[in-house]
Amino acid sequence: RGDVEALAAFMRGFAAKSLVPFLEQRIRTLNLEISATRRGVRNQLKNYFFRKEKEGAGARGADTYGPGSVERQIRELGDLAFVLRDFNLALSSFRLLAGDFKADKAWRHYAGAQEYVGRSLVALGGPKREVEHAFEGAYNAYCAVEGREGTRFAARCMVALAAHQAARGHMLEAANALRAAALDKMGHLHAAIMFERAAQCYGACRPRPMRRKYGFNMVLAGRNFGQAGRLQHSIRAYQDAQGVFQGLGWAFIDEHIHVSLARHLIAVGDLRNGAQYMAELLRATHQGAATQQQYLDELLAVVRRLSQEQQQQQQQQQ
Repeated sequence: RGDVEALAAFMRGFAAKSLVPFLEQRIRTLNLEISATRRGVRNQLKNYFFRKEKEGAGARGADTYGPGSVERQIRELGDLAFVLRDFNLALSSFRLLAGDFKADKAWRHYAGAQEYVGRSLVALGGPKREVEHAFEGAYNAYCAVEGREGTRFAARCMVALAAHQAARGHMLEAANALRAAALDKMGHLHAAIMFERAAQCYGACRPRPMRRKYGFNMVLAGRNFGQAGRLQHSIRAYQDAQGVFQGLGWAFIDEHIHVSLARHLIAVGDLRNGAQYMAELLRATHQGAATQQQYLDELLAVVRRLSQEQQQQQQQQQ
């Protein structure tokens, strides 16, 4: 315990006397260097023609911003300001960067700058529309980046936006953001979690919960959980959705829920409940004869398995 307290005291002293003053000095130095680079007509013309030269490479997504470039310095300034919680300086730095990257058509860099414009606005309690515009711009730019990395960061943007909107009570907007984060390239499990969270946000809307959207998104969550092999979670999601649509007379939705629940329950070994859901499919008179026969065959197969298990249990008891 004494060693831990001594180490904690050392780290507090190091941060207060060495680390934070160093970072503050680095911010002042970067401010002076950036101001010197950007000031004057000559430097502005130089930046303009240099940007024209690298525009083609930026459009292809190449990393054209070396350690000595002014864009790299502004990014470092914004990052340090964000770490030190000077969110006004961070916001101005990332906004400046976003404009430069957009002019260069460097979408990967533009997306990163726009994302931190949004995060800085969130920290400052900025206007709702400005926060949404920043995150949506980052999302669209990340989606334009090839490869899985862009998709992953696009989903991260929407999750961050949804968390901010939910914290402020904007449940409908949070649900829509989570649905946007349910990208196919991220896999079925990711999509299932996003749809489930979106459903919960629809259910938490006030003054009137959006029950049908809740049920629809729970169906999507159940389907994706099933495709990801998470059958227990799929069963839970479908059972929640069943409570919404039960008794409405929507035959195709009832059929999908019943057949999914029946097959998943049978797959996890719950034959009795699986047979009950399978028996509900005998009411699917809107389907053709071939589909009805398939459901009947599956039901008979489950009943035979149940009968065999009961006979084995009776023999073991004797």
